[in-house]
Amino acid sequence: MKRTAALISTLVTVGTLVLATPNPAPATPSTNVVTGRVSVLPGPTESQAKGDSTAPVVSADGRYVAFTSKARLSPNDQFDFEDVYVRDLLTDQVELISVRPDGKDATSPSYAGAISATGRFVVFSSLSNALVPGDTNNAFDVFIRDRELKTTERVSINSAGQQAVGHSPGNYRDPHQMDVSDDGRFVAFSTTAAQFGVGGSVDSNVMVRDRQTNTTESVNVSSDEVPGNRGAYDLSMSPNGRYVAFRSQSFNFGPDTNQNTGDIYLRDRTAGTTTLVSKRTDGTQSFEVSFKPSVSDDGKKVAFISRGDLTPGDLKTIDDVFVRNVATSTTTKVSVDFGGGEADQHATDPVISGDGSTVAWTSLSGEYVTGGGNGKVHVFTRVGTNPISRQSVTASGALGNGDSALPSLSANGKVLVFDSASTNLVTGDSGFKDAFVRRSPEVGPHGTTTAYANAMAARFGGTSGATLAARIGQGASPEGQVLLLAHGSFGAKRAPLVRLYAAYFRRFPDSSGLAYWLKKLNTGTKLDQVSAQFAASSEFKTKYGNTSNTAFVTLVYQNVLGRNPESSGLAFWVKKLDGGMSRGTVMTNFSESSEGKRKFRPVVDTAVVSLGLFGKMAPVKLLQASADYMLLDSSERGIQRLIVSDEYKAVA
Repeated sequence: MKRTAALISTLVTVGTLVLATPNPAPATPSTNVVTGRVSVLPGPTESQAKGDSTAPVVSADGRYVAFTSKARLSPNDQFDFEDVYVRDLLTDQVELISVRPDGKDATSPSYAGAISATGRFVVFSSLSNALVPGDTNNAFDVFIRDRELKTTERVSINSAGQQAVGHSPGNYRDPHQMDVSDDGRFVAFSTTAAQFGVGGSVDSNVMVRDRQTNTTESVNVSSDEVPGNRGAYDLSMSPNGRYVAFRSQSFNFGPDTNQNTGDIYLRDRTAGTTTLVSKRTDGTQSFEVSFKPSVSDDGKKVAFISRGDLTPGDLKTIDDVFVRNVATSTTTKVSVDFGGGEADQHATDPVISGDGSTVAWTSLSGEYVTGGGNGKVHVFTRVGTNPISRQSVTASGALGNGDSALPSLSANGKVLVFDSASTNLVTGDSGFKDAFVRRSPEVGPHGTTTAYANAMAARFGGTSGATLAARIGQGASPEGQVLLLAHGSFGAKRAPLVRLYAAYFRRFPDSSGLAYWLKKLNTGTKLDQVSAQFAASSEFKTKYGNTSNTAFVTLVYQNVLGRNPESSGLAFWVKKLDGGMSRGTVMTNFSESSEGKRKFRPVVDTAVVSLGLFGKMAPVKLLQASADYMLLDSSERGIQRLIVSDEYKAVA
């Protein structure tokens, strides 16, 4: 893997350098688990939400949760209908999603469906005709909300732009009927509406809307593009929009020995193929129904429910969770009892994590784990072939006293959300159905959440250990909380210095140099003045030689923005230099710009967190590994890389 020297080069030079994606450690069950409520008003005390909240879906990075709620969690929520919200588990903010152009809530019920990897795009269904202009069909439609641009678009329309006559999706409350690609370009949804021009004899269908080309296509087709002759619904789409797993009752896709019962198929929209998924390892089919598919990010694994005997020894006609490995053509039953045999109750609503490591589902069964059940539906997870874990439990392990439903997993399987009528999962529950988050905090050598929180509060300041522990105990990301602290007063002056080191020298700062310049800033030296001294330094001259003003401005564009200057920009800044502006000021105009901060984010986050954890810069190889994760995976993974390192264990 190319490391941070290359990473910084990628950020600041012209051209594209493709880095290998870091290989994550295999997912394993954790005994350090916390449960928190998602459906509460913002604030450290978890202010009560008065109304049921259901159907949470978590972003791939585990930071954002979209959910449906009748509670009024926003001052713009004026009507007594279900609305869609997004909670940021890092900042604790709650945002109303199902809004009219004036920002007020929808005039009819809305239901959460899907959220993109970084939380920017949220897909939901709504009966409201007031969300977008021209909505006159008085039916449920599928919408996408761009949280960055603050725009809402209806996607359940055909390629001619015509609105549907009928509901999209048919089961408008079910998040299994909607999905969205990472970039928001593709939206998959089921529909019972006409106007989609797919032919065949269908009472429902699965569509994909391409928001870039403004086209809508059916995936309920054979590899020969023959439309399915029966209905389709229940869907899951890969993050790049290539693969769509769906249930179809069609029996004209090829050899089909269980006509019209409902099978799981995987549509490869790039290759134009449709593959039967719900079959045995030997390729034969069962005569029973299969439904509710969930596909991994790479399209190689599909989890689903089947009543059929798809594995040897499956004799009971109950709904079980299976995983089909499309790459190896094998089918495995996941929902086995604690002895490896058959469970006694139906399972439903399976989801597989993006990396394919973890499967979650719900069931009334008490036989998956030792200790039995309590007559309530619970959420279960299984990591690989490890024993099954029950997740709808209290911090002490007591079973939830109400039914739980609709689990959703982050891409690495470490963050689980679900809804539950239980009133004992957290203290102070209001008695309404809530959306919950369950995660396994990575606390490194500290061992416990409390010890971790105390250590981070002492290292970074800005909060107390008790407050930080309470936030983590409510389900907030421990790594995310560290990042928030690093972005506070601790990093206020350190971060600009890190950007200067990256911009001028394309490296992490050395500990002594950073300490020297930090002292200068703290005693009144301006950042522009520090920057000017960087520009006049022997290191800069050795690296770049004696540069003209034109060469310097070109260098600034390349090192900070990763591109050559446009002619007008080059002329503007050269004129500034010729007129007496210092090179230090020109550089800080770039390094402190929003684009400059965004480009250097992985480097800055790694460096500032390292300074807090270690009291100095960590060893270069560790910084490189952390920054690569920051860039290619997530900030959380980058911080984890530091916290679990042997180097940190030695100083913790």
